Amino acid sequence: MAPPLIGIYSQASDAHVERVVTALRRQGCRWIHFDDADVPLALQLSAELASQGRSAGWQGHLILRRLSDSFPLAELSSLWYRRPSRQFGFPKGMTAEGVAFATAEARHGLGGLLRSLPCLWVSHPDAIRAASWKPLQLVVAQQLGWRIPRTLLTNDPQAALDFFERCEGRVVYKPLSQGLPRVAPGQWQGGIYTTRLSRQDLQAHLSTLALTFQLFQEAIPKRADVRVTVIGARLFAVAMTAPEDSPARLDFRLDYGALRYEVHQLPAAQAAACLALVGTLRLQFAAIDLVLTPEGEYVFLELNPNGQWGWLEDATGLPLAASLAALLAGQAERCPWPVQPPMPVQPPAPAQDQEGTP
Repeated sequence: MAPPLIGIYSQASDAHVERVVTALRRQGCRWIHFDDADVPLALQLSAELASQGRSAGWQGHLILRRLSDSFPLAELSSLWYRRPSRQFGFPKGMTAEGVAFATAEARHGLGGLLRSLPCLWVSHPDAIRAASWKPLQLVVAQQLGWRIPRTLLTNDPQAALDFFERCEGRVVYKPLSQGLPRVAPGQWQGGIYTTRLSRQDLQAHLSTLALTFQLFQEAIPKRADVRVTVIGARLFAVAMTAPEDSPARLDFRLDYGALRYEVHQLPAAQAAACLALVGTLRLQFAAIDLVLTPEGEYVFLELNPNGQWGWLEDATGLPLAASLAALLAGQAERCPWPVQPPMPVQPPAPAQDQEGTP
């Protein structure tokens, strides 16, 4: 019996992919690594819709020209939706209208075909997009029993000032999305991180606050940040602490060099709540950020459905790549999903700048 064939859908330069490929190689698995940028010059697709019987569905092959190899669609047992690029590799010389039309056709062709395959997604792009909406994930987490910081979503300057007073000045601003937009395809301008606000900050930005919706939360006192990486039915928790004078006390991404790491044992109730959250959002992978308060209480901050984990593996030695490879290879338990989620989780309409084809 041939080993499982695993599809890795991500950009070419991805250190996380290299880690998992190394683990897959050790497990004797086959894989195909492809990306939007491979279409059409490096990736060719040919599939015919079978009409009846047990073989009904799309039958055909993905052909990677750089490998001179063909991969049967029917043999794909899992798809890892990591971080595809946002651009197809159309040749120069096409008109703008031609590129726009070809892009839409490629997105619907490849994305629609992959969606139809009866394989494990880690995780499905529709579920990733839905789970990325912070107002939605906060409500789902709250319904599952997590404590949530007092939170305000508004573009009303007076509402923001009133919220600041109710929280006695302990307020942070958090972006709802990934931060600053790209000025051109493939360019990243940087991120906007959690920011502690003063009354002067709010007063100085009242006019711009009214221009769009913004998320404000009560600042929660910390004993530690706890990052929980969920891979299938397995959880890996790491507590992170930083000196009082480090910006990492507010947002650990601001000063990785100041962090101290310790593998953390979550209480059974919180571990179950993490799995319930990931399962309710129909994911098989997630990075969950919690605060452990000085009193020992766990507070949910947010969930990243496709978060980074390589630096945690390096810092702690936790077997994250091997666990992800085992899940993709069908050798590890999947995250259980409830029969019916406690609330409808509907994916937003695909946007032009969403990650990857699907």
